Amino acid sequence: HVIAFVFGALLPAFTGWMFLRVLEGRTPVLFHVERITIGWLVGLIALLSMSFSANVFLGLPFTRIGFLSVWATLTVAVGGCYLWQKKNGRIASVLPALPPSAPWKPWMKVGIAVLILWTIGKIALGTMVVATTPPYFDDTLNNWNMRGKLYFSTHTYTLNLPLTPTSAKFDSLSAYPPLVPLAKTWVNVLAGSWSDGLAGTIHVLWFIACLALVWSALRRLASSAWAWIGVYALASLPLFLLQGVNAYTDVCQAAYLAATMTLLLFALKEEDSARSATFLRITACLGAVLPFIKNEGLLLYFPVFLLILFLGLWVRLRRRTIEWQTILRHGVVPLVMSFLIISGPWLLFKLLNDMPFGNAKTVSSFAIGWQENVIYSIVINTFFEGNWLLLFPLFFSLLVWKWRKAFCSSLLPVTAFIVILYVGQFLLFLFTSLSHEALMQTGYARGIIHLAPLIVILTVALMADLLKTRNESEERKLSW
Repeated sequence: HVIAFVFGALLPAFTGWMFLRVLEGRTPVLFHVERITIGWLVGLIALLSMSFSANVFLGLPFTRIGFLSVWATLTVAVGGCYLWQKKNGRIASVLPALPPSAPWKPWMKVGIAVLILWTIGKIALGTMVVATTPPYFDDTLNNWNMRGKLYFSTHTYTLNLPLTPTSAKFDSLSAYPPLVPLAKTWVNVLAGSWSDGLAGTIHVLWFIACLALVWSALRRLASSAWAWIGVYALASLPLFLLQGVNAYTDVCQAAYLAATMTLLLFALKEEDSARSATFLRITACLGAVLPFIKNEGLLLYFPVFLLILFLGLWVRLRRRTIEWQTILRHGVVPLVMSFLIISGPWLLFKLLNDMPFGNAKTVSSFAIGWQENVIYSIVINTFFEGNWLLLFPLFFSLLVWKWRKAFCSSLLPVTAFIVILYVGQFLLFLFTSLSHEALMQTGYARGIIHLAPLIVILTVALMADLLKTRNESEERKLSW
């Protein structure tokens, strides 16, 4: 099982790493940690989406030979492009270095080291628990692990689940995107036998990916010390940590959102046209796969991503810092191609099988009207429980205090994404029958988990700017 876990992570990471090198071409922009992390995210979703398509449209079974044949085909295709570009000098040999950072003082080194070791200890303990404890959370048993084991046992994408009646019309549970359960099937197929512990440990990789993405984003926006503080802050959120080391899917969604929106931030922030185009290509490919992760990816995150992407490009177009040809070539074409290859077959499959759109409840079943006690429940969850510690008092205070930095600087894409989705989900709970998800402290908290890495990035970036401004002000007073 350990060997299966290692190869289950390394094989798609290798393919995704080559794919990112092809996308970067002569203008590499990613740090090593970003290339490994995002490469694994890209490689995994490409492998599993194409395995899904090969199964439902071509009949290729979910067996070791079936999965590995898809991986081999994908790797040969991507590897061929990589070797051809490298042979013709279209891939840069010198990779970008980390930006300079202020040297650490001795007390900072000790403090950061303690925080890092404490974080590693929590992750190690959580990994041990998820790998050795039989699953007992409801969604783990009745949804994610159950579906993964069903695909493992039947070698095919089965719609009629054991807990649902057999009928011509499938319910919302059957209509969940297959990324997470297929990831469980993938590693267990490599092992040759089913293990709930092995199925659960794949979630720890998504948790670590979130931490790596927070670090790399803050490393671009602030000093290395602030980057490590951001990692510690995210790993210290009790509910995020709990979800990260358990077999739920929300941290998986958070990882893909963090990768997509941080790269979009740098694509719109970058002044160099070649580097901006590279960021744009990668974020377009990542954004297009959001509908394959969870239903929220199609109904909430993908539309808002498109809105911010095209508004940001329109602003740059008006300022004449980008051309139409660049938008079409490096933005629209990768977005459409990735959508057609990754998300398109899944959406087509849903339409062909008359599967509902929605998460737990179909969209057509929503009842519109004022919902009692929703505001009270959300306030309790946000400020008066241990889920988020002091994150939200600090976050909302900084949004008001540093509003120019949050809403009138290059941070605007991330700020807008968080605010639009937070307000949008708040209104859904307040005026639709989805209020149950807020009153029972389930759906609202999971929506926050999806945004938590981005909220931590924005909070730490605003805090770093606040302290930098105060230090500069004090230095000016002293010099005066």
